[in-house]
Amino acid sequence: MVAIGSDSRKDVGEEVAAAPTSARRFRASDITLRIACHVGAAAVFVAALVADLVHGWRPTGDDAIIAQRAWGVFTAHPPLVGQFSQASGSVHAIYDPGPLLFWLLALPVRVDPVHGVLWGSTLLCLVGVALAVEAAWAFRGATAAGAVVIAYAVVAATQAFVVVDPAWNISVGLVWFITAAVLTVTVASGRLGWWPVLVGAASIAAQAHLEFAPAAGGLVLLGLGLGLARRPPTRRWGW
Repeated sequence: MVAIGSDSRKDVGEEVAAAPTSARRFRASDITLRIACHVGAAAVFVAALVADLVHGWRPTGDDAIIAQRAWGVFTAHPPLVGQFSQASGSVHAIYDPGPLLFWLLALPVRVDPVHGVLWGSTLLCLVGVALAVEAAWAFRGATAAGAVVIAYAVVAATQAFVVVDPAWNISVGLVWFITAAVLTVTVASGRLGWWPVLVGAASIAAQAHLEFAPAAGGLVLLGLGLGLARRPPTRRWGW
């Protein structure tokens, strides 16, 4: 009987000792998957940037206008409206809702007047992609983060201009609109700490191109409303 009791205690001790090791392995696997999602989502943007630079990319058309207006941010007459829109009629000009894109690209354009608008907008897109992956991970872990990677891959395959010409305002707007949509799902699940990030992402999308503005505003309100509905009611109310 004594021998049997000793063996039982030994088995329990081995299980307790093995538990931290299994937890560490699980965390390491989690971190690896998380990094893989980030790398997978960012790879296509980085590859397109390198290809553009190797082939002697120069800002032309809308890209040149965006670079010029980003340069004007640090002058006495900074831009107060967004990019000129083809929706303009004969009566008056129509612009995208705000100059946030120019302000975000102002420093890269000052550092590198020729290519700054390209790598600056690529960096801006990478930040948006990283936020989408993190928000998806907070919502449903590797499954949701993998779905975000696939979504960006589909966009890159079907709308190549997004990665080939990220300096175009509609490219930046589309990337950040997808990010805003992912953040909306996360906020709607009750994780209201992500709501300020959703407001920022929706603001970039809305100001980058006017066609994203109504939907981006709707996502901000939808995420907040569903998120508040999912949270349990508080018993005590303060200021």
